[in-house]
Amino acid sequence: MIKYILYFLCSTLLFSIAGNAQQLENESELLLKSPDNIYSAVDRNDNYVFVFQTNSQYEFVFFDAAHKKAGDATIAIPSAQRKDTYLGIEFKEDTCSIYSLNTRTNEIIQSNIGRGGNFMSKKTIGRLAFTEKYLKCISLNDNFYILTATQGKNQLEIHSIANDSIIKNTYPIEMPDFYKKLSSGNHLLNEETQSSVGIDAINYNIENNVKSARATKKIYAFQTYIYLVFDDPDYTQIIQIDLKKNVATYKQFEFSLDHGNTSSKKQGNSFLYNQTLFRVTMSLEQMTFTTVNIETHESYSTFYATPHNPMNFKNGPIAQENSSDKLRIIDDNATYFKKVLAGALSIAVNQKDTTYIVEIGSYEEIVSNNNYNNPSISRPTISIGMGMGMGGMGMGMGMGGMGSMGYGGYGGMSPYNHYGWDSPGYYNGYSGYYPYNSTTTTIRTIYVHSMLNTSTYAHQAGIVPITLRERVSNFETETFKNQKPEQIRVINFRDKILIGYMIPNKKTFKQYSFYK
Repeated sequence: MIKYILYFLCSTLLFSIAGNAQQLENESELLLKSPDNIYSAVDRNDNYVFVFQTNSQYEFVFFDAAHKKAGDATIAIPSAQRKDTYLGIEFKEDTCSIYSLNTRTNEIIQSNIGRGGNFMSKKTIGRLAFTEKYLKCISLNDNFYILTATQGKNQLEIHSIANDSIIKNTYPIEMPDFYKKLSSGNHLLNEETQSSVGIDAINYNIENNVKSARATKKIYAFQTYIYLVFDDPDYTQIIQIDLKKNVATYKQFEFSLDHGNTSSKKQGNSFLYNQTLFRVTMSLEQMTFTTVNIETHESYSTFYATPHNPMNFKNGPIAQENSSDKLRIIDDNATYFKKVLAGALSIAVNQKDTTYIVEIGSYEEIVSNNNYNNPSISRPTISIGMGMGMGGMGMGMGMGGMGSMGYGGYGGMSPYNHYGWDSPGYYNGYSGYYPYNSTTTTIRTIYVHSMLNTSTYAHQAGIVPITLRERVSNFETETFKNQKPEQIRVINFRDKILIGYMIPNKKTFKQYSFYK
């Protein structure tokens, strides 16, 4: 136990000096008070915009790349649009566009305002068929896409927006029960669905963890591809959409264990990073962690563990975080196996220089208010969204039971082409951050880290850096104490993230930057 305590002390000392640095970049007074949602987008030149929404109004606050305020405008939301489904946001050529779906007419509406608030227009740019169910929006390589699935059919529609109009491509999907997979198990996602189908978005511009990656159906976008990945105890199924060739390809990977392969407790989950699938398969008798090239099916490396043998691929101890006590060290593999399989098996991957940092474990959450007191529902209380290219997605961080936080931006840190998402979800989208303590949420997380060389995929010795989530959590606890922000939004910005905090009972919006 002493060596594990020393391990955490050393890792904190090594990485906290540079990692904990943050800077107040801007403090501004809003025209609207207590917005319900905050969205964000970043253009090619690192100008960015925050959009604050109430039931009846939008406020657009524009900033330049030096974080100086460049414009502020408020527009009314027509009464006919107030129940529309928010789809996404982009910022391109000095124009911020918000896309929404009228659930009565299925019309897609584009609302535009110029940087500085000098003009505004609204137009209907397309219409979905009534059998199409909205799935996700993606911003990739300066193109904005709306994804839908047709009810009862194995096909995916991708609507690309160009010159203020929509071009639709339909992709037949060979995967069996494709629509059934998209429409089932949605209560277990991080992101609340906006139709009968759903899938969790994974983003690489901010670190992922066992919370953000816990879903067994995920969507990724990079280079010129969109990937939909589905996991079950025995298989990982992958659908690759080539946006350049307009072709959909289906692949299936089978995974088995030497011990406990037919056990009812067996689980499987994966994380796709670049063209490599990181897959963990686990029963009470065995855990297998393997890396596979999804193009060639070549296995790069495979690691094994059992309840009674040490993990020769882990870096640091097994950690458990609870709402009541911040950290507990577990020095027993059998306990780790039981606790992980009592929840939802999860695996997340992040890259730091020439090292993959892999987190394997599970995350459970019980929300004690708002009628979300069923642990099987496991809704997130905080969220992160993210975006790139034309303004894409939002990634948010916040304290339990709080408002939303989003993350949008055009950053240069991704190893892929620019991509993005912006889905409101539950508290505004992607959820990869969680607090240590919350009066409304009981959190149970258990995980272990493994570091792999990015070239050989061999295990690599070393100390795991302190996570961005921990650094931000420490900052928020020290800065806000009991006066938690009402709304939070995060933007990916070069080698930093920008976090905007809505101060309670005020119209003050503060932006802090954190190094990644």
